Amino acid sequence: MAQQKTDPDDDHCNESLTSVFKRVSPSVVFITAVSINPYRPNDRVEHFVGSGFLIDSSGLILTNSHLVFGSQLIIVTLDDGTT
Repeated sequence: MAQQKTDPDDDHCNESLTSVFKRVSPSVVFITAVSINPYRPNDRVEHFVGSGFLIDSSGLILTNSHLVFGSQLIIVTLDDGTT
């Protein structure tokens, strides 16, 4: 008979959505990026928005590369509104 493993993280499944939001929202960031394409005759400036996650205490952010790659300006806004 197979022995069932118990995972100490299983208790998180019983956590309310409000509690999860309060716990993780400080790590979620809002990202605004601006890209300028000098080769386009019109609409040279493109604006992009997306999100990311702080993944360590030094401020390293994980996001999709298509959001920031090649952008000339990247603004990150934290959960508390600071940039």
